[in-house]
Amino acid sequence: MNRMFLRAEDWKGVAAIVVCLLLRGKATAALSELSRKRLSTFTASGNEFTKAILSYVAAVLLLSPMDVLFNELVSRLKIYWSHKLTVALANTMVRLL
Repeated sequence: MNRMFLRAEDWKGVAAIVVCLLLRGKATAALSELSRKRLSTFTASGNEFTKAILSYVAAVLLLSPMDVLFNELVSRLKIYWSHKLTVALANTMVRLL
């Protein structure tokens, strides 16, 4: 029976997604904290409010590529596994005929 084993490239893709998920989770937590601080500065002075808004905008701009990278990695992994499983299924069907 032919078994499909994970190659080094497969593990690299899975590891990249896991790392991206962990970073994305930390980034979401940090953005949530900044959002909470931003809301609490509405009663603060103008200088603190401006500083909070600028840090929030900077965080959003820096974290946006993280989502794009994650979506790209997941999309590529879906295509890769779809191709790999289709080839395996076709090979199995040919052997059965």
